[in-house]
Amino acid sequence: MTTPTTPRKTLLFLGATGGVGLSALRRALAADHTCVALCRTPSKLAALFPSAAPPANLHLVEGNAHDEAALAKALLVPSDKSRLVDGIVFSIGAKPTLRGMDDPTVCEVGMTALLAALRKVRGDGATGAKPLLVAVSSTGISDAGRDLPLLMVPLYKLLLATAHRDKKRMEGLAVKGGEEGLVEWTLIRGSLYTDGPATEGKVREGMEDVVKGVVESEAVGYTISREDVGKWVFENLIEGDSGKWFGKAATLTY
Repeated sequence: MTTPTTPRKTLLFLGATGGVGLSALRRALAADHTCVALCRTPSKLAALFPSAAPPANLHLVEGNAHDEAALAKALLVPSDKSRLVDGIVFSIGAKPTLRGMDDPTVCEVGMTALLAALRKVRGDGATGAKPLLVAVSSTGISDAGRDLPLLMVPLYKLLLATAHRDKKRMEGLAVKGGEEGLVEWTLIRGSLYTDGPATEGKVREGMEDVVKGVVESEAVGYTISREDVGKWVFENLIEGDSGKWFGKAATLTY
């Protein structure tokens, strides 16, 4: 639960129906933060909670994460439509199919729409500090050094190349959003994501200064569960000392 030193926040989740986003969302709700989730089918997310009844501090907004108007609506605090949310967890992504990724530019288009929506609500007079944008990305795309084992390089280069190009462009847009003064940002680069459970004490973290292209601490590994990545986002960026991660990429692995 939140404590007197951890004020309640209002957070927007994009991609909350599974994986990293859902893991972080569940923890944020349990800690009494106000959470807004933009979903194409809100009932799909509602059904993930006991008795299909979402908590009172979860606000479901129907819409597509590529729709600037829907995003602009979701970016405002439910109880105060003049104020921006405190944070945004951006975890949308494509799914692999036999013909490749089902939407090879899903992250780039989504981030472009999100930044456009932020410009709109600011232009319309929305108040509040710059929200922290947590953008879920991947290892294997760093320009500062190798962040995955050598044995993983062929897999990433051959099977994940399309998805990684999309993630790379998304990261660049997030950085530009920071330069424009729209957001603070942190990139989350997990190693190969799995559907395993959360663990205790196994997650290793590395830090990269993306703008300077400098690896400040290294963490190279094979896999990590989406559940553990969401837990790390909650503990370190929603409730922890998020400021030390502003303008950085967090590499997470076992």
